Amino acid sequence: LDPFYTLLMALDLGAPVTATALSGKDFPEGLPVETQAQLDDLGQMAAPNLEAVIAARPDLIVGSAYGLEKLAPGLRQIAPTVLIDTVDWREYLTVLGKAVGRSETAAQQLRSFDSKVTKLRGQLPADSSVSFVRIIPGGYQVYVAGPGAYAPVALLTELGLQRPEYETADDDTVLRRPTLEGLLELQGDTLIYTIGGAHHDGDAAALEAETTGTAIWQALPAVRAGRAFRVAPRHWMGFGGIASAEAILADIRQIYGLPEK
Repeated sequence: LDPFYTLLMALDLGAPVTATALSGKDFPEGLPVETQAQLDDLGQMAAPNLEAVIAARPDLIVGSAYGLEKLAPGLRQIAPTVLIDTVDWREYLTVLGKAVGRSETAAQQLRSFDSKVTKLRGQLPADSSVSFVRIIPGGYQVYVAGPGAYAPVALLTELGLQRPEYETADDDTVLRRPTLEGLLELQGDTLIYTIGGAHHDGDAAALEAETTGTAIWQALPAVRAGRAFRVAPRHWMGFGGIASAEAILADIRQIYGLPEK
């Protein structure tokens, strides 16, 4: 019922997926064309088309519980339904793996990935701090560390990378929306930024120029130190499990000049 966590994780697990809801009119960036051709369209992930779900004749319906609780009774009349209610991507993968009969595959993927996290954490400089911002049409999104952290940002914390006070929360806050002037709160030694992606299309070059050309951006400590790095939104904003997580580790290695192996 969603094209990110559920679809991409299920495909990574080798589950026989036959249909999916979409974000806008699009599949996740990078999903092979041949895979797209094999998937029926269930409409929008925020409001899947129940008639399309029925037509897909599923043996199992899976998806995020977020926003779909009211549809659960109707979905369960169509087929057994598992709506996963967690923000922790590892737990999500574990629950999904059990639902689709791939528990051991999920466990193996997580063991392998966690060993890579441990190794990379030991290679990163101690006490390094990182700021992270997403530039979108009309504003900014600063994804924060804390109990409700979005998966890519949670990975920064797992790697031992500290976040400035403004970029942390003790509650379920996922992001803050600063003004241009508010970007001055981004005091990390290293600045990671991405542009658009996942619901926020636009002219990336123009968006980048509008922000990076300002005196405020140029005043940021990481920018002054030549430590501002742009990352692609594909995995950072369209996170979908192990493949996305490993791509994020690869970005971090490149940012810190560390070897792949």
